[in-house]
Amino acid sequence: MANNQRLRDNPSTGMRRSVRIQGRPYNAPGAYYVTICTYQRALILGEVLPTTDGDATVRLTDVGEIVDTCWRAIPAHWPHARLDAYVIMPNHLHGIIVLQPTTDAEGGLSAETFGRPLSGSLASIVRSFKAACTRDVRRSLADPTLRLWQRGYHERVIWDNAQWDQVRGYIQTNPLHWADPARREDY
Repeated sequence: MANNQRLRDNPSTGMRRSVRIQGRPYNAPGAYYVTICTYQRALILGEVLPTTDGDATVRLTDVGEIVDTCWRAIPAHWPHARLDAYVIMPNHLHGIIVLQPTTDAEGGLSAETFGRPLSGSLASIVRSFKAACTRDVRRSLADPTLRLWQRGYHERVIWDNAQWDQVRGYIQTNPLHWADPARREDY
């Protein structure tokens, strides 16, 4: 198989193309925009409702409340991680995680390899978040086989204040755009 073909998604082998920046250590200080989707995009986290002022809000389900609690607990488990804007939508979550410099002995920056995320890296944080949510939802619903999340997640490095403002605006207006069925696929 040619090198360029190895980089593409390949459903027959389960291989996915990485969107990560080659050589970037994802435990480096900085802001990261993440999107995490429910398994098969099931609408189980909440419902978008219009407000009287023409905006929209999300009313979380019990599952969505568990996800919210786990998201807000990230800094308690990862002291170098700070949360910024986030929104839980019916079938996904958008959020900004800010990694601050660490003082650990393991705080050195190095690139991860697939399947071996570094302690304190974005991948470790997201993996632990997803596992905690799944464990708590399974316990709450008494369903030990429930699949809550799609495999993987999407992340993007936020490079400057302009991008940060753009991502925050996207997150804050996501419920309003979801409320418009014509635009829902884009959000």
